[in-house]
Amino acid sequence: LLLAQMNVDPGKLDEAIAAVKADVTADPTNKERNAQFLLGLGSNAYRAAAASQKPEDFQKALKLSQASDEMNASPQAKFIAAVAAWQLLAPSLQQGGKWRCDDVRAAEANLTVVSTMMPGGGSVDAATAGQIMGAVPQAQQYIDAQTKRLCK
Repeated sequence: LLLAQMNVDPGKLDEAIAAVKADVTADPTNKERNAQFLLGLGSNAYRAAAASQKPEDFQKALKLSQASDEMNASPQAKFIAAVAAWQLLAPSLQQGGKWRCDDVRAAEANLTVVSTMMPGGGSVDAATAGQIMGAVPQAQQYIDAQTKRLCK
């Protein structure tokens, strides 16, 4: 876990996550502990992202919370992943006129995270979950229209 922490701090997320997964592979009894470790990192990353509003910070929170959830599913990890994905998606929806096909694909990926993770994480904050899930159908319609227009 120290190796993972050392890699997260300079932003080497893939290496950090790999180190945590390797620890679980070596000793499966560490699965729950390591998932909580990643969730803690993801939660801290989300708080930093909420303060900075930088897409790369939300991406960090998303990756860490998804890795935690893959290791040991939890409502908290699902919620953080869904909200981080929404925070990546929502501003891009306002810039849709400038999109290229790769932007549409990124929006689709983030919307998929929201749609699949929020139902399992909504109990963490039902009001926020309700607001986000209420906006999903309109976002889906917009992304579908942009897919037809830009990704031929």
